Amino acid sequence: MSARFFRWFEQQPEGRRDSIIGPLIVAALIACGGLGFWGIQRAVAWLNAPPDVTYELPKELLEGPGFLAYFPIFQKGQVFAPADNEVAINIHFLNRGTTQVRKAKHFVNLYVAKPLAGADKAVRDKFQDELKVVLLSRLGHDLDPGESLWSSVHSGRLNVAAIVNGQLRIYVLGHAEWTVDDKPDSRYVCQWIQPPKYSDVKPNQLVWHLCS
Repeated sequence: MSARFFRWFEQQPEGRRDSIIGPLIVAALIACGGLGFWGIQRAVAWLNAPPDVTYELPKELLEGPGFLAYFPIFQKGQVFAPADNEVAINIHFLNRGTTQVRKAKHFVNLYVAKPLAGADKAVRDKFQDELKVVLLSRLGHDLDPGESLWSSVHSGRLNVAAIVNGQLRIYVLGHAEWTVDDKPDSRYVCQWIQPPKYSDVKPNQLVWHLCS
C-alpha cells in the first residue's frame, strides 16, 4: 500500500479505521491462503456483524498494553422497553489488554434529536460541553485486564413511531481516557442508530453509523 493511503488512514476516526482495516486484513489472508474454508466463512460473518453490539462483554483479552474498548449492552436484551418505550443501555469501557490501565475516567450520554442538517455537530458540541464539566469531578480508577468502567444511559419515554419513520434519531456518545506506563490515551465514540424497520427490533439487528 502507498504512503498516501497510510496518511489518509491515519486521518480517519477510530471507528472508521476499524471498518476499513477489517476487510483489508481478511482479503489479504484469503489472497495469501491464510484462511481455510471455515475460516473464510467466519471472517465473512464477522464483517457482516453489527459493530459494537453485544449481549455480554467478551471474555477474551488481546495480548498487549491495556486499552479501553467500547461496548453498549441494551438492558434486558431489547431496544425499546415494552412498558414505556424507553431505550436503556449499559455502556462499558472494558480493558481488553493484558496490562493494567491507570487513572481511567469516562463519560457517556444518549441524546434524541431531529435529523436536521448540522444535527451531528450540535450533539457532539453538547456532549463536549458536558464532558468538560463531568471529568473534572471524577477520580481516575486503575483497571486490571478484564475490568471495566460503565454507566447506564436512558432516553426517557419515546415516540417509537417517530424513531422508526426517521423523524427522530438516537445518538450515543462516549469518552474514556487513561494512562499506560504514564502515557495518556483515550477513546471517543459518537454513533447514531439508523431508523429500524420495526418497533420490536433486536439489538443485534440495529445499524449504527458514525457521526459526521
